[in-house]
Amino acid sequence: MWVFSGPLPSASGFYSKLNGLSAATGVEGVEGVEGVEGEESVQVINEYGQGINCDMTSLSLQRALEPKAPSNSSSNLTDLVSAYIVTGQRSEAVPVYIGSDEGKTVTFQVETKIWTAYSKDKKSHFYLVNLGFIAHVEPAFYGEWHCDSWKAYGCCLTNVELKCYPFQSNGAIIHAHAPQTTEHQTSYTSQVSMQLGGVVNIEGPQITGGVTISNSHTETINDIEVINKTNPAQGSPILNWRFDLREPTSHFNMFCYEQSAIDAGAKAGITTCSLSTDFIISVPEGADNEWVVSMLPTVKAFFFSDFLGVHKQQEHVYDSSIGWFIDNYISFPTVDLKDE
Repeated sequence: MWVFSGPLPSASGFYSKLNGLSAATGVEGVEGVEGVEGEESVQVINEYGQGINCDMTSLSLQRALEPKAPSNSSSNLTDLVSAYIVTGQRSEAVPVYIGSDEGKTVTFQVETKIWTAYSKDKKSHFYLVNLGFIAHVEPAFYGEWHCDSWKAYGCCLTNVELKCYPFQSNGAIIHAHAPQTTEHQTSYTSQVSMQLGGVVNIEGPQITGGVTISNSHTETINDIEVINKTNPAQGSPILNWRFDLREPTSHFNMFCYEQSAIDAGAKAGITTCSLSTDFIISVPEGADNEWVVSMLPTVKAFFFSDFLGVHKQQEHVYDSSIGWFIDNYISFPTVDLKDE
C-alpha cells in the first residue's frame, strides 16, 4: 500500500510504501541447528509487525506535518523550500529458534529527504539530500539459549549499508558528503555546506544573490563505527556508507553452559538503530535524473563454544545474499522552469 500526499507544512511531498508481507528465508545450518539454505516462504506480517511499519511511517509523516519555522530572511535552502520525502520499508522473518511460535519479524525503513534548487548560471539542478534508516530488530532478539553443543545468542543487527547512485550515468557531481569514517567515537556530526551563487531558481521567484545549501546534525553511535565508502567518480558517483555495530562474542567461564559466557554487542543491535547521512550533488539540465537508494542490513544469530578454553564460533547470516535489502528508484524532483 502506498501513502502519498501533495505539499505539507514541512514537506513538498510525501511518498511511502507499506509492505504487508515478509519473506522468511532459511540459511545453511550450523551443526546441531536446523536450517535449510534457499527455501523461502512469503508470510503476512502479524498485527504487531504491521503496527511497527505504521509507526515508522507515522514518525516520518509527523515530522512533515510540523509547521515550518519562519525563514527570517535566511538564504539557507532548507529554510526557503520544503523537502520531498520518500520512504521504503521491508519486513523479514527470522527462523524459529525457541518454542513453536512463528519466526520473529524485523522491520527496516530507508528515508530520503530531498531539497532542490536550479542554478541558471551553471544550468544544473542542485540537491541537498538527507539519507537515513531505521532498523527495528527487537522482536527477533531471543537472548541466550542452549543448542546442543553450542551457547546461542541473537538475533542481532550487525551492520547496515546505505547507497545512493544514478540509475545510469548522468554527469552528476558530488560537492559534499558526510559523515566521514569514524574511529572509536560515541557520536558523529554530519555536516555539509556549499554556497551556490548567481541566479538560482527554487519554489517561487528567482533569487539573484544565490543560496546556501547546508545541513548539520549530530548522531549518537555507542559501539558503532561509520565507514564512508563514497566513490565521487564524476558522472556515475556512488554515495555509500556502512555502519558496523559491535558484534557479541564469548569468553571462557567454566560455570556456564559450554563454558561460554556471552559478551553482548551494541545495544542498538538488539533494539532499534536509526542514523542518517547528508550529501550535496548536482545534475546537468536535461540529464537522466533517476536514482537508486538502497539499504542493506545484516542480521546474525551467533553460536559459541569455549569448552576447555577453546573458542569456537559459528553464525546464521541474514543479508542481501538472501534478499534482505531495500531498493527505492526515485526520480529526483526538479524546479519548474516553465514560467521562465
